[in-house]
Amino acid sequence: MQQHIAQMVVNFVDIIAAIGLTIIVTQSFLFKKMREYLSTKNKYLGKLFSCTMCFGFWSIFVVLFFKFLLPIVNLGFITSLLCYIVYLLIKPLMNKYD
Repeated sequence: MQQHIAQMVVNFVDIIAAIGLTIIVTQSFLFKKMREYLSTKNKYLGKLFSCTMCFGFWSIFVVLFFKFLLPIVNLGFITSLLCYIVYLLIKPLMNKYD
């Protein structure tokens, strides 16, 4: 039973890391030039790196690759997601008192 719960937690962490990676690649300024470049070179790659649902499907494979190669990278994906969520939560307050 405890192993099952532990595996569920590990899977949940992997999913959260995949969500963070998806937001970074499909929405962030950091990857904007890459998305634009891919859109001009290949229609499907451009869509893949611009579509949250499309990239989200494949991002779990990237997360699992990094999980075994360099686990610390997944923490970066998770931190990015959590920072984005906190930003979205406090943005209305920032706008109200700005």
